[in-house]
Amino acid sequence: PLHTIATILGRPSYELMSGASPEREASEASANESHRTLNNSFRVISVQRDSPISFSPDGNRLAFAGSNHIIQVFERRKDGLFTEYASLLGMNDSVIVLTFHPYIAAQASDRSKSRLYAGGIEGIFIWDIDQGRCHPTMKILNWTSGGHEGQVECLCWAAGDTSLVSGSKDSSFKIWDATNKFALLEENDDHKSSVLVVAYHEATQLLASTGRDSQIKVWDARSLQPTMRSKRREDSSVRIALKHNFEGHRGDVTSIGFSDSGGGLFSGARDNAVNIWDLVNGSLIRVISGHKGDVRFVSVINQDKLLVSCSLDGLINVWELEDISVKKAVADSDIEAILQAQAQVLTVADDAKPTDKLIHSFSGHASGVWAAQLNPAHPVMATTGRNNELCFWNITDLLEPKVDQNIVGHSGPVTAVQLCNGDNWVATTSTDFHVYLFNTSNGTLVGKVDCGSGMFALSVSMDTSTIFAGG
Repeated sequence: PLHTIATILGRPSYELMSGASPEREASEASANESHRTLNNSFRVISVQRDSPISFSPDGNRLAFAGSNHIIQVFERRKDGLFTEYASLLGMNDSVIVLTFHPYIAAQASDRSKSRLYAGGIEGIFIWDIDQGRCHPTMKILNWTSGGHEGQVECLCWAAGDTSLVSGSKDSSFKIWDATNKFALLEENDDHKSSVLVVAYHEATQLLASTGRDSQIKVWDARSLQPTMRSKRREDSSVRIALKHNFEGHRGDVTSIGFSDSGGGLFSGARDNAVNIWDLVNGSLIRVISGHKGDVRFVSVINQDKLLVSCSLDGLINVWELEDISVKKAVADSDIEAILQAQAQVLTVADDAKPTDKLIHSFSGHASGVWAAQLNPAHPVMATTGRNNELCFWNITDLLEPKVDQNIVGHSGPVTAVQLCNGDNWVATTSTDFHVYLFNTSNGTLVGKVDCGSGMFALSVSMDTSTIFAGG
């Protein structure tokens, strides 16, 4: 396909009639031995520009978007590296957001654990990864009954694995009942522009939504619990309730994340800033500055002690935060008690000077970091850039992160391909000015050359010491 390098596995393909004799089967097989059908690809090297990414809850799978709207699923090997597990084809336009089924419920089936949810211009597609297909009835298409009227920008799970929340370019977010064939549970159109991010905190049962109107709305979402479904059917007034409406960013809010404890909310925006919000008093605590581009990702780790932020300035920053840990244990079912427990640790005294400090900053992608996600089970972070690139970072030591794997796709049509180095590498040329050398076993980039113009011809010397490219 255009912009995609596919290494094709060719194998004999026979169609044997029921009841055919072994002699006939052997004769037909012999006659067809020279005819090989290219049934499927076993390695696709491709990354969509501005690709979304998502780790599975167990951290053993990563999904991202390839060119031509292919969804790539990589699986973690015993050596800690990720290699291609499945390629999902069926979407006809760009993939904007991806999320795995959270399989929180103890009775979650193996099928639920293999489900992947993708959103984009067409709507929401629900994939069975192990079967490699999207069931015709497992779609929530836009411009149909109940569907969004614009591009789906974001997805998140709420109330365990019982509710799927989708935000859209149509300025609304919708809540779908995962326990009832994804019937529409609730629709909210309080935002004035595209809803770019939605996030949910399980312990406090708070849902946050934000986007191009620069407003961050925090909702009491206790009514989404499964025990409230029958009451919702009987009383249409049972809905999520607005708790806070934060304003302070100058520009689109492109990332949000709750503190581990649930009492604070972090937001990143096109004004290059990270804001910290107090969910007890509904106020802005402070602003962290340091990026020179849109802040595309924020995540608090290490028991609210560290903040990781990624930006279109190409940098990944690690901040040491002022203490915001919970100092009083409370029941998870009491939302007010949980939030009140945060008041003493989230409020900065008038004479106190915040001690948030940048402890490390490193370059993520030269074109800017578009998306990032921390692995929930392993010391790995995945990032994508605006240059058709995916990086797997080893963050065992956040002060000395290193790239374990680098997956790169061409941004223009691929014009030539040649295997080399005993078929362990594949060299490619493209109209995007680049010559790439890939490892065929895992698709990682071995080397690259910027030729300054489009290349259309390729040859590799016998000893693999020299690559000739012409254009």
